[in-house]
Amino acid sequence: MPLPSPADQERLYPTIGAALLKSVPEEWGDVLLRIRTTESGQIQLEIQGPGGVSNLRVPDDSLYQPVIELYDLFVRHASPFDSCDFSLQWDSVRETWRFTARYAYPSSA
Repeated sequence: MPLPSPADQERLYPTIGAALLKSVPEEWGDVLLRIRTTESGQIQLEIQGPGGVSNLRVPDDSLYQPVIELYDLFVRHASPFDSCDFSLQWDSVRETWRFTARYAYPSSA
């Protein structure tokens, strides 16, 4: 399965991260954005904070476009994902946010 280059993926991560931080309470030091796709091709977003607590805020409007661009990037490379867990964690030593993105793909039947 051909995946988009890391550089193509990573160019979207800062925009997703910034929009995600606008969508959660300021005191959260851990944030998880779960991006899922449905069988009909719709994208669903779920945001959780420390300890898996659900985010009660409506995601900031600026989050949708880069998430759709990320999914479309994978579709163009014939490797659409089922889900992506995009995590942000505050690094108090470096005083910066660290992020990871983990993808899950459809199983081959």
